[in-house]
Amino acid sequence: MIRKLLTVIKRFFREDNSSHSLFVPTFANDYGTKRITKWAKQWKIPNVSLFSEREASYKNAIYRLNNKNGFNRVFAFVGHGCPIELHTDTPIGKLANCGVHGCLLDCEDVLEALTRIHIISWACSSARVFGKKISSCKTSAFLGFNEEIVMLVNPESEALWSDLIKDLVSRITARHRIEYEDKQWLKDRISDLRRKIRTGEISTGSRYYDSLNRGYLKRIAKSVDVYIEGR
Repeated sequence: MIRKLLTVIKRFFREDNSSHSLFVPTFANDYGTKRITKWAKQWKIPNVSLFSEREASYKNAIYRLNNKNGFNRVFAFVGHGCPIELHTDTPIGKLANCGVHGCLLDCEDVLEALTRIHIISWACSSARVFGKKISSCKTSAFLGFNEEIVMLVNPESEALWSDLIKDLVSRITARHRIEYEDKQWLKDRISDLRRKIRTGEISTGSRYYDSLNRGYLKRIAKSVDVYIEGR
């Protein structure tokens, strides 16, 4: 009985300590981020705490980044970014170095003492500098994009993009880490979606929208990259 109780307690604290984060900033007058926030609220990914709208703040991001617990922490982000930083709405972020947004995290926030940080960034160009900086931390990794990415958010396309992002975050948070195989998995998943659009298995509203989505997916597949510490 005591052994069983200890096992339950151990499992409880392991799950609590390994809780991951999903930051989805909502920008004023930005239709795209408002729709993405709605998607994220519907995902309900196990063991992932959602920070959206006013909760997607610099203060909360720094706390989750530095919350040491001995386990890998996955920090997923979906929003606007640039080579050196991830963005949030101006009133709740620190001063950004690029763009007109507030800053959620930048290279200065990536300290040598940080360990076991695995960041998924579904944001433009953030792999170029910020991603490489993350991979300089011990036992840490980054998955993101080297170039600008675009998504089509008309009603018929939302399920396609929402499911793709959700499945990526779910895959990595379930394993508590990013691996090189995740890059190829995402490329293969995108290739399959493009095939289904081409053959008519998936419709995104019209031939014009189908063509746009296939092009945007192809662009994202070419841009995705993974950086892992020490490799």
